[in-house]
Amino acid sequence: MTSALSHLTLSLLAVASMALSAEAQTLYGIGAAGGSGGPVVVELTGGSGGPCGYPNGPFGQHPSFPVGPGACPGPTPFSGPPGIEGDVAVNRFADTIWAAGANQIGEYSVDGVQLSGFMNPLGGAITGLGMNSTAGRLWVCSANQYAAVLPSCGAGTLSSGPFVSPYPAPMTDIAWDPHAGGRLWACFDDGTVGVFTPGAGALLCSIDVTSLGLSASLTGLDMDTRSPGVGATNKSLFVTDSVLVAHVDAIISCSSGAAALAPADFAFPNPVFSVASGALSGLAFAAHGVTYGAGSGPEIDLVGMAIPGTSPQLELLGAAPGMAALFVDVAAQCPPLKLKGENLFVLPTVLIGPMLHTGSLSIAAPLPTTVPIGLEIHMQWITIDGMTGLLEATPALTLTTVRP
Repeated sequence: MTSALSHLTLSLLAVASMALSAEAQTLYGIGAAGGSGGPVVVELTGGSGGPCGYPNGPFGQHPSFPVGPGACPGPTPFSGPPGIEGDVAVNRFADTIWAAGANQIGEYSVDGVQLSGFMNPLGGAITGLGMNSTAGRLWVCSANQYAAVLPSCGAGTLSSGPFVSPYPAPMTDIAWDPHAGGRLWACFDDGTVGVFTPGAGALLCSIDVTSLGLSASLTGLDMDTRSPGVGATNKSLFVTDSVLVAHVDAIISCSSGAAALAPADFAFPNPVFSVASGALSGLAFAAHGVTYGAGSGPEIDLVGMAIPGTSPQLELLGAAPGMAALFVDVAAQCPPLKLKGENLFVLPTVLIGPMLHTGSLSIAAPLPTTVPIGLEIHMQWITIDGMTGLLEATPALTLTTVRP
C-alpha cells in the first residue's frame, strides 16, 4: 500500500503540470424544517446538463441530516424564508459543517454528528455564518452587525467586533474571502451583494444580482475558492434567494458595475439553477468530490476535501472481491469509451494498481502543498471479480483543489 500511496502522490504532482481548470465541488444549504420539524442541512450539486450528464445530483454524496442542540447548543426551529434567520458554513480544513438557527450555532460532521456549538454572540437573530478555515474563526452576522468568534462548546469567544453592518439593508449572510487581504462578502435583503474590509464602514463594491433572475430577498452566499482570484478579491461566488442559486463573476461584476454570471464550466453547466431541496436559508461552499456517469455496481467516494497539504481518503465501495485499479487523468471522456462493455470515463493516463481487495478499498490521496489551486483531477475505479473474472466500473469522480 505504501508504494501505491507514493505513486498516487507523484501522480497528483504529474497531472498538476498537465492542466488547470476550475470544476468539481458541492454546496451546502439549510432548510428551516425537515420531516422532524427542525432544521435540516443538505449537500447540493449544480444543475445537471454538462458533459456525461455531470454532475450526478442534484444532491451530493453525503446524506441530509437534521441539526439541533445536543451536548452543546445547536440550531432550534426557525421560520425560514421569507424570514432571514439561519445559515450554514463549512470548515474546509476540518471537513465539518456549522449550522445556525436564530439563536444557537452548532458544528457537525458530514454525517450529522454534533461536535461543538455555542449561543448567539450578537444582539439580534443570526442571519449568516462565514468560516475562516485557516484561522478557525467563524464570522457571524445579524441583520445589522457582525463579528468573528473563536468557537467552543457552550460559549464562543469574540475575537473581532462586533461591527456595524456597512450597508443599510438587512444583512442576510456573510462569507470570508480567503484571497489576499482577507475581506468579507455579504448579501442583503434588497438584492445587493458587496465586499468590505472587516471593521470598515462602507462597501468597496456592490452588485445588484436581481438582474440575473434572483429576487431581492437574498438568503445566502459563499465564495468559490477554486480560483486563485485577482488582486484582493476571489474570482467568483455563489448567491441564493432560497429557490435559485447563481454563480457570479465577482471580478467582472465589480469592475463593470453590472452583475455578470461566471462562465459555464464542467461543474456548473448552468450558472443559474434551481434548488432541489426546498427553500434554503443559507449557502456554503465545500470541496468534496463529485461523481458523474453510470457505473455497473461498485461506488467511488472521496472522504475529506481537496485542499493542498491535506490527505483525503479515496474509497472503493461495494465491489466483488478481486483486483482493482485506479485510472487518473485531467479530463473526462465524454461520451464515455467502452471497456468490455463498461463505461470508461477516465483514461489511465496515470494508473494506480492493480491492488487486491475484499470488496472495498480506502487509500490516502495526498495533495502536496505544491499542487496549484484550481487543479482538476478525474478518477475511476476499474475492478475484476476474483471469482468470475468479470469487469466492473464505478462512476467517475472529479475533484478540484481549492483554497481553504
